[in-house]
Amino acid sequence: MRLKICYLSGSIIPSKNANSVHVMKMCQAFVENGHKVNLYARKSDETIKDVFEYYGITRKFYVVHNEWPSYRGLGGMLYANRVRKNIEKASADIFYGRELYSLLAVSGLGKPLVYEAHKPPTTLFGKKLEAMLLRKKNFKHLTVISEALKNEYLRIYPFLTQDKIIVAHDGADLPKEEQLKNDKPKTNVLMSSNDGLNVGYIGHLYPGKGMEVISALASKMPQVNFHVIGGKEEDLKHWKQECQDLENLFFYGFVPNGELCKYYSSIDIFLAPYQNKVAAAGGKGDISKWMSPLKIFEYMAYKKTMVASNLPVLKEVLVHERNSILCNPTDIDEWVEAILLLQNNPDIREKIAEHAFDDLALNFTWKLRGERVLG
Repeated sequence: MRLKICYLSGSIIPSKNANSVHVMKMCQAFVENGHKVNLYARKSDETIKDVFEYYGITRKFYVVHNEWPSYRGLGGMLYANRVRKNIEKASADIFYGRELYSLLAVSGLGKPLVYEAHKPPTTLFGKKLEAMLLRKKNFKHLTVISEALKNEYLRIYPFLTQDKIIVAHDGADLPKEEQLKNDKPKTNVLMSSNDGLNVGYIGHLYPGKGMEVISALASKMPQVNFHVIGGKEEDLKHWKQECQDLENLFFYGFVPNGELCKYYSSIDIFLAPYQNKVAAAGGKGDISKWMSPLKIFEYMAYKKTMVASNLPVLKEVLVHERNSILCNPTDIDEWVEAILLLQNNPDIREKIAEHAFDDLALNFTWKLRGERVLG
């Protein structure tokens, strides 16, 4: 059945934030599954010629931008009111979204509501707002990104039942065949000028994301090249200063999602060194118990072997010595041993990468997620 889906987002589109990638990829997934999509998002100050190319999106949809007024405590409600006015002009079969105020604003229109949450509420007011939405007669279900987060929502809201929550880990697109290969020399993309092993990390550099591990590894393994793609300017400045004496550690800064394929193709092993406490967007909070990092799925999609932290929430997707090598997040020697194992045993590296790709293709593509979250 073809649906008209209004996706209600608080993400700034376009922007460098991971949540904007998630929103754009999900809208594309809905379109790939035959639905019509209108995305409602915050207006950006970025000047991007083609927002779809910026995110590596091939299936297009309609994007409606609204300003988020800078009134403390009222901005979200005023934004939601603007979204509602836009939506009243469009017909919709279902409202799907991560923006709580907007979902509440359109709840009176009588259409089914699907709310997606990536972390539990952090304030009493936020909890009360969520409870209001979850009790609506037209509330269809809640989508969460991990079993751990599902269990937390069941704890917070005892009136919620199991059948009202769908667990959908994040995902990745399957690359085209030409994107899985890199026929050009690695020096065309990477800063390293030698033929050593290339180990990479893609993502933000907020506290707990793992730069502490990467810098320690670069110090212990001078024969290996470490490449860090991503990070905001203030975080890059800090870590460049901290690591200025490490000649085998290279920083690239932010690269749009639509341009990452050449880095994925060029790097041999990827790292997901999340710590026991991981800051959310903006460098605050702790998402280590509930997270479903986009990058682990992209590593899998590009048939790359990954060394990752053995956090319980990551083990919902990652299996040691099947689709990844898992290490104690704070034991640097364990990470060194894992990288050396993969460097010296290309057959093991290839087998793990193949299993990771198979797991992704069978369970974690955006297209599959787009089917799952609609119930």
